[in-house]
Amino acid sequence: MLILSPRWLAVAFLTFTVTAARAEGPLVVKAPAGWTVSYQGSAQHYVVREEEGKVPVLMFSATSFTSEAADIPGYIAQISTLFIKESKNKAELADMNTNYVVEKIQGQAFSDEAAVFTLKNLVQTMFMISDGRGNWNGQFTGSAEDWQKAKGVLEGLKRSP
Repeated sequence: MLILSPRWLAVAFLTFTVTAARAEGPLVVKAPAGWTVSYQGSAQHYVVREEEGKVPVLMFSATSFTSEAADIPGYIAQISTLFIKESKNKAELADMNTNYVVEKIQGQAFSDEAAVFTLKNLVQTMFMISDGRGNWNGQFTGSAEDWQKAKGVLEGLKRSP
């Protein structure tokens, strides 16, 4: 029978927590306190969240969209229009404000923009960011306050050394 000391368990827990806050992959992702980062390498997909299975959740993936940065606002407008169209067929989105705000995401390495929709007590965003070497797109669902934290994650992204 394997007996683990409380000290060993504490070290293992702290090691996991630190590892969870910085995922592997092509990007360095710094999560807000209490949030975790997971990375699925085969899809180059990141998930940053406070608690598994609940909001807030920030998800983003590498995309094959390779146009110039100047094309990204048009892409954001297209996916926003599609989201509005699709939301009309979903009861859970019936109270969504179909007016959205475009917000700039301006980090040192990655930047571009997000479409921010207001639902009952949540915001839903869709975004695309680029560092000139590659594009990443994704979405966020959560409170307006948590969106600011998630936006900070995106603005703090940088390539892994």
